[in-house]
Amino acid sequence: PQHLALRRYREGLGVDQLAELRRLLAAQPAAIVVSTTPDDDTRPAARAVLLATLARDYRPLGTRRVGDADFTVYGLARVP
Repeated sequence: PQHLALRRYREGLGVDQLAELRRLLAAQPAAIVVSTTPDDDTRPAARAVLLATLARDYRPLGTRRVGDADFTVYGLARVP
């Protein structure tokens, strides 16, 4: 979710964004949808955590345009 990656939500959530992102990714969701062009407000550390997880544990299933943005769907490469 973007609220775990964008700088503008850093103080408004009441949780550590990166810790929560890591916690959710550790649960190994079956699919993750990622914008191919991240928001300019994306925290580089959050993007790095996400990309490392995708490279290690997921495979791209396809990319589709929604409105004027492209999104890639990643599927878990192995069943936990």
